[in-house]
Amino acid sequence: MACQQVLRHRSPVVTLEIRTFAGSVLHSCELPEPVAHHQLLPDGHSVLLVDTVGVRDDRTLQYEVRMLDARTQAIRPLATADSLRIAASADRFACVRGSAICVHDLSGERVFETRCTLDPEQHAMAFLPNGDLAVSTGARGAECVVDLLVLDGETGDTRQEYRARLASSYNRFAPASVHVAPHGKLVAITGFHAGLAVFDLASGEPVADRFAPHPLDLADDRATLHDHHTYGDIAFDGDGLRMAAAYRPGWLSAWRLDGTPLLQAAPFVNPKAEYSIAFDGDGLLYMDSFGDRAQFAL
Repeated sequence: MACQQVLRHRSPVVTLEIRTFAGSVLHSCELPEPVAHHQLLPDGHSVLLVDTVGVRDDRTLQYEVRMLDARTQAIRPLATADSLRIAASADRFACVRGSAICVHDLSGERVFETRCTLDPEQHAMAFLPNGDLAVSTGARGAECVVDLLVLDGETGDTRQEYRARLASSYNRFAPASVHVAPHGKLVAITGFHAGLAVFDLASGEPVADRFAPHPLDLADDRATLHDHHTYGDIAFDGDGLRMAAAYRPGWLSAWRLDGTPLLQAAPFVNPKAEYSIAFDGDGLLYMDSFGDRAQFAL
């Protein structure tokens, strides 16, 4: 299933839709205005909403995390946060307050709080299949250094730490999303930077170069590298055997985990749209925030 905000042309109404990959709308909820971020939970009807609720004296934004039940359209508050970057699993969510990462259950009760060095704006996290939390702090983003912490899901203690230098034409690393393969062996990080970061958690090695991007027609005949692209979304199939990426200037690629290419396409319709991708059986689905969608066979 997929969840996205749909903006209607010349209409103030924002609709949050939960759809099957085939396109059927399971739930549709009207929102008075767009929310800053949302995340669908594995049950298929609960959605975490993150929106701005105020400005602090130091001019930083304060956010509220709320739970939407798409079946009844009931919304209840869960926690406040200092960042719109959250992570969610079937029974927990994580948010940032100050320099602390806070994990709560879905009733809002705190499970743990752990402090670490975070870039206040550019960071990202996601839960691993075993319940641990993968966090990219962005703390060394100005040095173009990718970082990934794996925190114990019960205590917040650091289990593993990964670092690698990112090849990027932007000369910075600014994480926005962490994408985890279903088997938990690969983690990809995308954000507001050119270049792709993928870690093999077993070996600790960066493996993004295994997945060759679209060969752009560069004027000086150089080989196309990841640092020529900005990546918006990453998807893994349900078995964790394939990976796909949507990236600017307008490409969609899919590979087997050994790097064998399966697809190179150009589905982008509106360059201003937000987009997402997902595997659907033997195909790959592309969707954007203006309601455009396309299906690709693999």
